[in-house]
Amino acid sequence: MSEQSLTPTAPTMIDVFAAAGAPSCFFSGADLQKRYSISPATFWRWRQPDCPHKLPDPRFGDGKSARWALEDIVQWENAKQQSHEA
Repeated sequence: MSEQSLTPTAPTMIDVFAAAGAPSCFFSGADLQKRYSISPATFWRWRQPDCPHKLPDPRFGDGKSARWALEDIVQWENAKQQSHEA
């Protein structure tokens, strides 16, 4: 069997997981809006550099294809909660 026949020709891993209905450890902008029950305007505001609780930059992608890593969002949530408690 040649090396070439072993090379997968599937779409990116994110697409494969999403197509199979499996959860991934990345969030899209729509996922984050749904998770926090916020409007697109609030989501946009959270991404601005002058926002006190700015979302972390996406791990990859841009615009509608941007994806945020679960661990980045968890860190952001914890930092936001700690600043509210202080």
